[in-house]
Amino acid sequence: HTMVYTNFLLPILSIVFATQVLAGEIEETSRQLSIDAIRAVESADTSALEDLLTSDFTYYLMGNRTITPLLGEFNKETTITMVEDRPLSDVTFTIIDSVAEGEKVAVRASMTSTTDWDVEYNNIYHYFFELKGGKVFKLYEYSDTAYTLAIYYPDRVKLGTSTRVLSGPQLR
Repeated sequence: HTMVYTNFLLPILSIVFATQVLAGEIEETSRQLSIDAIRAVESADTSALEDLLTSDFTYYLMGNRTITPLLGEFNKETTITMVEDRPLSDVTFTIIDSVAEGEKVAVRASMTSTTDWDVEYNNIYHYFFELKGGKVFKLYEYSDTAYTLAIYYPDRVKLGTSTRVLSGPQLR
């Protein structure tokens, strides 16, 4: 029995263990790359963002575009321009948690900032990253689009008087 274990089972167990370690490393690398991309957006570091995104990168701002004109599908160049030209200052993201499976990563985050017209803008986000070749290939962003619309287009939406609404969405 010892001979069978040593000659047959031990190599198989070694391969299984090595595969699990490698998968864990891929997931940790994917998670870190995704968070690096969020940090590049946070600091408006477009050079870092340029390096983190694939040439065929696509950014999906999810929601109904007929209601919120800021939403849609954007290529790498447009995404970088959006970060450069954003009407926000003092942007700070707080990473709530993240889950990685291979080259797919989900991140929950909250953001605080101030608009160029001096309105506090704090939103919650769920990001879903797809990576390819060690770079971000696709990014799907989900946020409170009604709140975004109210801040960016106040003539279209009248915020209620609820403190919760005026201070931005709350992450639960």
